[in-house]
Parts: sequence; C-alpha cells; structure tokens
Amino acid sequence: MENFISDDNRPYAMYLRKSRKDLEAEEHGEGETLARHLNILEILAKNMKIAVFDEYIYKEIISGETIEARPRMQELLDKVEQGFFKGVLVVEIERLARGDSIDQGIVARAFKVGNAKIVTPVKIYDPNNEFDEEYFEFGLFMSRREYKTITRRLQTGRIMSAKEGKFVGSTPTYGYSKTKLKGQKGYMLIVNDQESKIVKLIFDLYINKKMGSSKIAKQLDDLSIMPRRGIHWSYSTIQDILSNTHYIGKIKFNNRVTVKNIKNGKIEKSRHKYANQEVIYVDGLHESIIDNDTFEKAQELKKNKYITRKSVNLNLKNPLAGILKCKKCGLTITKGNVRGKSYLYCKNQYCDNIGNYLDNIEDKILSFLEIWLKDTNLIIPNIKNDNSLTLKQDILKNKENLLNISKLKIDNIYDLFEEKVYDKNIFLERSNKMNETISTLIEEIKKLKDEINSLNSLQVDSITFIPKLEYVLRNYKKTDDIETKNKLLKDIIDKIYYLKDTKGNRWHDESFEIWILPKIKSNFIL
Repeated sequence: MENFISDDNRPYAMYLRKSRKDLEAEEHGEGETLARHLNILEILAKNMKIAVFDEYIYKEIISGETIEARPRMQELLDKVEQGFFKGVLVVEIERLARGDSIDQGIVARAFKVGNAKIVTPVKIYDPNNEFDEEYFEFGLFMSRREYKTITRRLQTGRIMSAKEGKFVGSTPTYGYSKTKLKGQKGYMLIVNDQESKIVKLIFDLYINKKMGSSKIAKQLDDLSIMPRRGIHWSYSTIQDILSNTHYIGKIKFNNRVTVKNIKNGKIEKSRHKYANQEVIYVDGLHESIIDNDTFEKAQELKKNKYITRKSVNLNLKNPLAGILKCKKCGLTITKGNVRGKSYLYCKNQYCDNIGNYLDNIEDKILSFLEIWLKDTNLIIPNIKNDNSLTLKQDILKNKENLLNISKLKIDNIYDLFEEKVYDKNIFLERSNKMNETISTLIEEIKKLKDEINSLNSLQVDSITFIPKLEYVLRNYKKTDDIETKNKLLKDIIDKIYYLKDTKGNRWHDESFEIWILPKIKSNFIL
C-alpha cells in the first residue's frame, strides 16, 4: 500500500491479532482471521483516505494474554510511545490489550504519551480527550471481563469433558493419537500401534530387566527408536511415561495448577501440585496399553528408589553452580566425586567434553581474575582516552538537526502542493521520499541514544567493577563456605564456558580452556 502522510506528518499503522474466539471460529471453517481483519481495515483506511506502509502493518499470529507474550505488540507500543505514529487502526480496541490492569495501563499510557489515536470501524479514540480516554479505558476493562468469562467457560468445559473420560490435552500422550468424537464435542485417545509397542518395551525394561530410566533412554537410542520430539530419549521422558495413568485407561486432570510469580519484573508461570486441589481421576474412553499390575509394579519400584534420597544434604556443594557451562552443548556443568575429590563434568551423555577436577578449574578462574585486576583494559576499555562517546553525541546532534530540517522540508512540500506548484504525482513522490528519510533518521537517532546509554553504563562499570573484583580476590580463599564463594563469583561473573578435548594429568591438569563473561555492560571477554 502507499503511505498517507497525516496532518502532522506522521504515518498510520495497523495492528491485527487473533483472539481465542477467532481460533475457535477458524476450526468451524469461518476463514483465516487476519486476512478478514486486514480486508476490514483496508476498506476503513480507504474510506478515511488513509494508507499505510506495509512495514507498519503489525500482525500477531499468536493469541497471548499479556503484552509480554506478544512481540509485535511490544514493537508497536515502542514506536507509539516515541510519537512515531499519528494513529493505529484496529478492528476493535479489545485487540490491543486483554491482560490485567497493568497491561491495560501500559497501552493507555503509550497512546497518551505518543499522542496517537486508535482508529476502529466504530469509533476513533483520542487518548488525550478526557471523554475518549474514559471510553477507551472502560472498553479495555470490559474486554478483560469478557476474557475472564471465556476462560472460566472453557475451564468448566474442560472439567466436564475430563469427568466424561475424554482427552482434554492439546498433544496426545506418547503411544496414542487423538480423534474427534462423533456426534458430540471433545476428543478421545486411540492406541497408536507403533508407539504402543515402545511403551510396552519401556515398562518391560524397567520392571523385568531392572534398567533405570537413563539406561532405557540410551537403549532406545541404540535401537534407533526415535522419540516423538527431538533426536534422543531423555531420563525425564522415560519417567513421565512410567508414571502416566493414561496407559491403564485412566484420565487424570486438575492435579496441577498454574501459579504466577513476579521475577525480575516479569510474570513467570509454573505448575505445582496442591493437596486441596479437586483432582479428577476417572475411567477414560480410551483403551489401556499397560495392565494395572504392571503399572503398579513400576510405581512401587520408583517409590523404593526415591526413599533412599530423603537424607540427601541439599546444601550447595559447588562454588561454580549456575555459572560454569559446557562450551560444546551449553548445559550447566555438574559436580560429582572421583577418588574422593570434587569432579566437574557435562551431564549430557551425548557430549564428549571431558570433565576435570574442581580444584584445577577453580585455580584457573582465579588466575584469570588476577590478570583482569592487573590489566583492566582486557574487560573494560580505557574510556577516559576514548572519544567514541563524544563522537556519538556529536553525531546525534547532527542527526537531530537533520530531522528538524526534514520536517521543515515536508511542510514546504505541502505548501507547494496547496499552492498547486506540485501536482499530485510530484507531491506523492517527494513527500514519500522525505518521509522515508524522516523514518530512517528517527531509527538512527534511537540507535545512537541506545549506544550512548550503553557507553554511559560502561563508565559506571569502570568505576564499580574493579573494587568488586578486588573484594572477590581478597575474600574468596579466606572462606570455606561454598555458598559464600558462589555469591562472590556471581557478583562479577555472568557465565564461564568450559572446554576440554584431551585427557591430561590426573591432579594438575591444565589442558583445558575457559571463557569468562564478566557481569558488565560491554562485549569485552577474556
């Protein structure tokens, strides 16, 4: 589409998002939602004599409850808040925010600060108009109420389906496929002949061959039996299969609840078992793969294995816990014991990174920290003699001046068009070209401001990091407390990557490499 330049020289954008209701409608053959909504907005734009750059059409292909779950919405709000758009076209205001009051406040604030209108087929909302602002906020509030009602209705439907023995999950359990029930709502599991044989083999290996979950996973890989997802079988996958009641023809539902927690300013979801939860445990409509006696034997074996772990000391035993990563596969390095000494190794059974004694790795890390202290330029550049910050600040001023000049030029183009010096074709050609220049300048200015902020942060790091480093080196060897050592390292180190390809001396092995990423806002790595 061509771009329409609004009265204040800012372009318009479109935002399209699927809702849960749209996904249900698509299942019933009502057509692709985003395509229908795009058509509605294009007609609306044409009637209002508004056009939009294709790059300013934001399509959200996921139905997320929160802004955090919608990356395209985040991009749009960022530009709206900067005042980049004069308005945003949506089929209804509910498409902008259906999350909690915090999300609704973020959306309302972005449009108000950015002085951007919300254009719908029913009404145009101006967040800086008191009455429109109230109407807009009320619309978001009612949208949230509707969302809660739909969620509650869906959950009630899932509970009723589970009680009737239907399968309510999205992905069928390994060993089964799912099929739509005829003449009624819902799905049921049906036995997958090929996968069900593997399920029986897993139970046989566990009960009769006395193989553990890790060995079973390795055995299946050796037999070239592929899991449904990924390349290799894992310990956790085997454990899940051995405890899944679907295999004895049962449906278990509502035994876990989703709990939301705030961590680092973001909502994180986790699933937990609660004793007061009303767990649904009924006969399913599907056939069983494993008989009850076999399943109970497996549960008894698992129970007996876990009993011996109750006395395990859960105190931290590795000063590099959460810091040391495998350079080959990226997994966190695990601590074990070899010949009475602490030994670190990659727990990925398919990774060939060779392990090493904790003392060897710890000594090398400390020696590198001492090198940092002697030559801080290895991790923090010499900012005092670096003119890059001043240079970027000068470039920023020039860009901002060019932006102001470009805005004056676009005004002149409009004046010439109104005075009929330019015809329509010349006007569109020159105004579009000038607006592309303005858009480019706005992006470059934003990038420069981010770079300047990073350099300012680096200056702060140069002041605070070295005293922290001195404190760590001074106190690390003075303490035997593992948790204290771990906290000291985490205060200055983000991650350490470990690599060893050849075997060396048992006790003093230096044939390995480490990469240390300091906890500073720069890209300098030892």
